[in-house]
Amino acid sequence: MKHLAAVCLFVFAGCVAQAGGEEEGSAGTASTSQAEMILMPNPPTILVPRDASQSVTYTPGSVTASDIWPADRGITSVEVVLTQGPVRSGGSTYLAFVVWNGNFVAHIYCSYFGRTGATLHNVIANTLAENVTLGPDYGAVITGSGTGGPIVPTPHPNVDGEINFSSSYLTSVKTIAVDALETSRTTIELPQLPIEFPEE
Repeated sequence: MKHLAAVCLFVFAGCVAQAGGEEEGSAGTASTSQAEMILMPNPPTILVPRDASQSVTYTPGSVTASDIWPADRGITSVEVVLTQGPVRSGGSTYLAFVVWNGNFVAHIYCSYFGRTGATLHNVIANTLAENVTLGPDYGAVITGSGTGGPIVPTPHPNVDGEINFSSSYLTSVKTIAVDALETSRTTIELPQLPIEFPEE
């Protein structure tokens, strides 16, 4: 029943919107960088997308729906993987890996907890909810937790710079993204259970 859109957003909103660690000032850059393109050797000349491998510090207003799920790109699913980020001078952070079609890491956002983190989470969740109904086979999922799993990178105080991720780490992120989306679709395709009403 692939004509059912996978609208199962595994959202751990409480983990992201918790009050601990609200920043006192923004760190890093407010711009969002698209994943780069690399030119393959001739022949032939082919533009191949390369996964985004560096985090971008989120500030309110710096990320919009078109960053999460741009139109006219052939994107039929967006998966967002959340995990703990480093402790910065402004407080604790979480990381949001935005994956397109299960095979391309488009963005890596690093956000503080509190109001800022909740704002980013809302932008992501609202974008997925609005776009997942655009096609019969479209899918979207948010998985993981902003306070779960090992802290990335290995914790030490005041990691204020952006974080670079290896290709093997990004491959693991994409595997998690695909598995989460397939799990959500499997759940939605379960046959309807009979409903028994208690006798009056």
